[in-house]
Amino acid sequence: MVPFNLQLKFLLLLMSFQILPIGAQELYQADYEADAFFIRNIYQEAVGSQNAYTLLEDLLESCGGHRLSGTDNYDKAVHFFNVKLADIGFHSVVNQSCEVVQWQRGQSDAVIYHDENMTPVALSAVALGNSGHSGGKMLTGEIIAFSHIDSLNQYEGDLENKIAFFTRPFDQSLINTFRAYSGSVAQRVFGPNAAAKKGAIACIVRSMASNTDDHPHTGVTVFDE
Repeated sequence: MVPFNLQLKFLLLLMSFQILPIGAQELYQADYEADAFFIRNIYQEAVGSQNAYTLLEDLLESCGGHRLSGTDNYDKAVHFFNVKLADIGFHSVVNQSCEVVQWQRGQSDAVIYHDENMTPVALSAVALGNSGHSGGKMLTGEIIAFSHIDSLNQYEGDLENKIAFFTRPFDQSLINTFRAYSGSVAQRVFGPNAAAKKGAIACIVRSMASNTDDHPHTGVTVFDE
């Protein structure tokens, strides 16, 4: 005898495979083909049209490259897309207000080190998003280099009043650039917080970008407090 619980499971399984009438099957197939055709059109438009790039160019030219929450450029970007989406034909465009923590970049960012001859050398640098400030003062200290954030976490030396420097580069050998980005971005996002916990007064990280030039790439960093 088949146990009752197995009979019940078998019955539920049969109920889940209901057979549609012939007319309903044809209607389902027609809807499926219509959806597939619609999605295909979206794909072809996305890969074959330059409209997205034109829209991005218009955004940058009219609203600037920096559009952090709470800034004038952010407000300009919101208005820009309200107009654009209405022009495209969206029936309803609604703005929803929210509270955000506003972070503003200082007037200037500078990193200077002294070479073996004690000659000061200025590096191209830009502050990380959400990072603190020095109150207008130049912070000085010995630089301690780390190849990985794990190296810092395992470091048993003294970082008090020193500067942590993460040297891990963007892996240029990987064809998938996002994989290379993912492999090194942790030192930027979590490195400054980890360094601060060990007493460091500042943290320097390499740019998380595939290009090699004097235009530093920045992004967000996260602190516990």
